[in-house]
Amino acid sequence: MNRIVNDLIEQADKWSCEEYNYKKTGYTREQLYSQKLAELIVLECIKMVENEAAQYAAPTWAVELMGDMCEHFGVTE
Repeated sequence: MNRIVNDLIEQADKWSCEEYNYKKTGYTREQLYSQKLAELIVLECIKMVENEAAQYAAPTWAVELMGDMCEHFGVTE
């Protein structure tokens, strides 16, 4: 796996451990981990679109796409 994927896995693992140990959410640690990993992947994709849009004077559709992606996946930037 590449470095970015490994970083996202580590972040999700750390976050899910802390969340599971310190908050009673009703979710298993595995559910928290999966949820966070998916969120981090979506945010990483949005970051790529954002970087490309910044290079090419951010067409309106690119900005709208980032918002749509966040809304679709229920992710907040």
